Amino acid sequence: MELASEERKKRLEALKQKKELRFRTYEPTDEHLKQHKQEAPKIGPKANEVEETIEVMTKRIHEEAMEEEQNIKSELDLSNLAPKKPNWDLKRELEPKLEKLERQLAVAITDLIRERLRAQKDISQTQYLEKPVHE
Repeated sequence: MELASEERKKRLEALKQKKELRFRTYEPTDEHLKQHKQEAPKIGPKANEVEETIEVMTKRIHEEAMEEEQNIKSELDLSNLAPKKPNWDLKRELEPKLEKLERQLAVAITDLIRERLRAQKDISQTQYLEKPVHE
């Protein structure tokens, strides 16, 4: 175990000595540190190409956006985007309320029918009782 720790210590010391100072984004003020300054690496698909000016880039981006907009306009069919009926959103919002009202209406209608049947039953019973019996 001690042997493994000694080997590890030696490897760490070797790494410390091997490390060099490298400044990519930091601009050192000390003359001794300026020796270790490196150029920042170029990253991205156009890293090796010549840098474009801002004007050229904005013009190119603007042209691409205009072309894309033209393509979208030519592919866009408004009849497919418009709803079939102009009141579809009202129907969507009122549908749950209407379902509740329809249930209440059905209950009210059945109550009215029951009351009429009871009234007719009462009338028919009283008619039988009031009729004179034939002798």
